[in-house]
Parts: sequence; structure tokens; C-alpha cells
Amino acid sequence: MTGTVIGYEPSVNDLGIGIGGKVLLETNADYEVVIPYHYLFDKENNFDEVHLPEIGAKIKTVIKNHVDNTLYVSSRPSDLEQTEIDKFKSFYRFAEENEEGKRVTGVVKKAMPFGLFVDIGSSFIGLIDIGHTSFSRGEKLPYKNSDWPKENELVNCVIGYYRFHERQIGLGWIPG
Repeated sequence: MTGTVIGYEPSVNDLGIGIGGKVLLETNADYEVVIPYHYLFDKENNFDEVHLPEIGAKIKTVIKNHVDNTLYVSSRPSDLEQTEIDKFKSFYRFAEENEEGKRVTGVVKKAMPFGLFVDIGSSFIGLIDIGHTSFSRGEKLPYKNSDWPKENELVNCVIGYYRFHERQIGLGWIPG
């Protein structure tokens, strides 16, 4: 996606100290489009406000996330490499073909303290995350992780949400 810089929104903390901000872009998208300052450079410590793109500049970006009718995009050089763009496009296609709410079956690949990584037969991994149960469309995992489905066990899930910036699928668990 290409956008034109139309402004900036610096962020400050409670002490009035600048802690970042975002570049505002005009695009043909149906949503507000912004580049958080930390998505301008590959290394965050390379940021300096004098390097902000000029108003009117055209910028190539990739979508990193979509939250509350805002597209968060990146213009980091590493994100704009063709191999990365191809990975993002593949994930976008997967998300278009597999809407939130779709039921899927997968195999538990790894258990972590925060949830289960599940292979649902795509090149992208799903995660049943104990911290996102309010919008995962599934049941909470049992309180004791020793009662969770085990590695290599088949599980039923529902696609609850997408994490575009991590190319990850948020799953809800369907016990049974």
C-alpha cells in the first residue's frame, strides 16, 4: 500500500516527555492509516524526528495490524523486502479465505505457560492464548495447564482473531 504523508501525531507521557508518535497517511483504504514512529526504521534507536518523512511524501508500506478501524502500517526497510511482502500477502489471503468464526481442527505442537501453539494445516501457526479468551470465540483452557490438551493431540478450535503484525492466528478452544 502506498500513502501520502498528511501529518504527525507525537505522543507524550504524563510528564510531558515525548515517547513516540505516528505518521498520518492518506490512502485509498476505508480506514485511518498510520505509521507508528517505531515502524519507520529497522532499529528503534535509529529514530530521530529530523528523519520523519515530509508532508506530501509518498511512502510504500505494508499492513502490520488492524485495530478499531485503524490500519497500522510499516515502512521499515526489512518489512518492504519482497520476501516479507510475499509472506504478508500469503497471510492476508489466508485471512480472506478463513473468516473469523470458522471452525478448524488442529494438532497441538507446543504448550507454553501462556497457551497452546496449534498446527491447523496452514503455513501459519495458531495460538490458543489464555490472555485473549474474551474475544477468541472459544472456551477458556482449564486453570491447571496439566489439564490442557497435550502435544500431538487433536483439538477443535474456532478462528477468533488475527494478529497481522505477527502473522498469527488467534484460536478459541472447543473442548470435546
